[in-house]
Formats: sequence, structure tokens, C-alpha cells
Amino acid sequence: MERRDIILKGISKTDLGIEVAPWLAAIAPRAAGYNIRILDVFDTETLRARGAADPNQSARDCTAIEEVDFVGSATEIAALVPETDHGRYDYIVSSHNFEHLPNPIKFLNGCAQVLRPGGVLSIAVPDHRGCFDVFRSRSTLADWIEASLSDPQKPSPAQVFRAQSVHARRQDTPSDPYAFQMGISPARLGCETDLRALYDDWKKGTALSEYIDTHCSVFTPASLELMLLDAQYLGLISLEVEEVSDTTGVEFYVRLRRPIAPRQLSPQEHIERRNTLLRRMVMEYSEKLPERKMPLLRKITRKLRALGRRLRGKTP
Repeated sequence: MERRDIILKGISKTDLGIEVAPWLAAIAPRAAGYNIRILDVFDTETLRARGAADPNQSARDCTAIEEVDFVGSATEIAALVPETDHGRYDYIVSSHNFEHLPNPIKFLNGCAQVLRPGGVLSIAVPDHRGCFDVFRSRSTLADWIEASLSDPQKPSPAQVFRAQSVHARRQDTPSDPYAFQMGISPARLGCETDLRALYDDWKKGTALSEYIDTHCSVFTPASLELMLLDAQYLGLISLEVEEVSDTTGVEFYVRLRRPIAPRQLSPQEHIERRNTLLRRMVMEYSEKLPERKMPLLRKITRKLRALGRRLRGKTP
């Protein structure tokens, strides 16, 4: 199944949807007949100007930029969509944006407000084992709860430090240091961060005065499913996990649904499900992953770089 088909599974072109920050690669483009609304931190004119100024993008690429309907941070989706339209949307899709959000719980709850009962949130997320986050520890629910309580409007100094202090680069391909793939030998990787300068920036409050694009969260399939399961069990979110795929290439796919009839797991059911996921998390790190080249990798890497340039100075 093609990537787009996976993300849009069960969604028809007549369904009313929102796509978050598609940039040059809309998953559900209007040109293909989708009944879609676009949410982005930049308005249409700014996106097109940035695309035209980017030497890595062609004029043809820039014509793919969609008209933006809701301008602002994805974490504020409930405030950006008119209240009269809450509960009307059939689906929300997002590709490689979720990990940039400084407050994921707020975003998930905003999606629940906007979606109709039975509506779907479908996202593509990078597996941190196959990108520049490979040296990082997986995010935890405690990270999300802390962010929810402080409600940061952009990546916090701690989130920036956590990401940049172990930012990985390929050591054997200096012309393309971000050509990652799953199972790459650790001997090929290194970190060249100036840790003292990074710490000085934290003390000076650099991250407080400007936006620094960051992967605020990092996941494997089982770790994200566990966080979502526990967040729902604790009543932090109302969306329910419908499916979390295995990693394909360097990303995996997650589908959540606003339940028509919410069902709360019993304590015993919750323990059994989370133990299964905890064991799977261990297996994800203990399994031997073959190093392999993947055609999708460079495309995703280019998108991540473009997203970083596009969001510089702004909140996602």
C-alpha cells in the first residue's frame, strides 16, 4: 500500500478534513479533489515567498503550496477552527509535524474538539532510530504532562537542549550527513554539538527569545502507543488509539479516533495492554535491524530540513 493510501485509509474525497502544515507535499490536495482545509503557522503568501526563496525548491514545487485556511500553531487548532465548526470534521491528517509540537496533549485534545464523533486523526511520525534523533532516549508521558502544565508556545529551553545535545550526523558521508536509515551501524554516526555553547545559550535564555525548530518528542511505535494508551487511561486525552503500524522506511503511522461511545479500560485490562507494549519497547531495541537503503528516506530528510527552515522563528 502506498504511503498516502495508508494515511488516508477509510477517508473519501468528499469527507471534510484538515491537513496540518503540508508545505510542498499535501497528502490530501485540493487539486486531487479533496474537501480539505489547511492549517499552517504561516499564511499562503508567506509560504510561497519562502518556497521561492529556497534554492532547494523549484518554481513547480511551489505551485503545490495549498491555500491556508487557519493560520497559527497546530497546538491551538481548537481556537483556530470556528467554534461553530467544532464536531464537524471527518478527519485530520499530519505528516512529520507531531514530533515538533511543544504541547502534544493540547493538540490531541484540540483535535478531539474539532472532529465529529467517529472522526479520525491520522499522522505519520519518524522513528527516532532512523533519523538524527538516534542517540536520544524515547520521550515519556511525564514529558507530555510537564509540557501540558506549562503550556509552552514554542520548544522550551530543555526541549531544545535535549534534542541538540545528542544531534546525530553521519560521519562517513560528509556531503550528506543526514542520510540515515534504520539499522545503521553506530560506527558510522557521531555528534558534533558544541555542548558548552549550547549550555551557554540555555543560560542566556536564547530559546526563550526566539523559536528554535526542534523535535520536542521522539518515539518508536510501541513507545508512542504506550504514551497514548496511558494518557487516555488517565483522562488526559479522549481520543482512542485505533492502530499503530510498524516502522516502514524511517516512519510509522498512527490512527486515533474520537469515540462515539467512549470505553474506559479496567485497571487489569490497562495493566495487560501496557505490559505488552513495555515488552515490545524492549524488543524494539534488542532486535537486530538490517542496515538498508530506502528510497523514501532522502525525501523525508529533505522535508525535515525544509520544515526546519520554514519554521525558523515561528511556533509549529
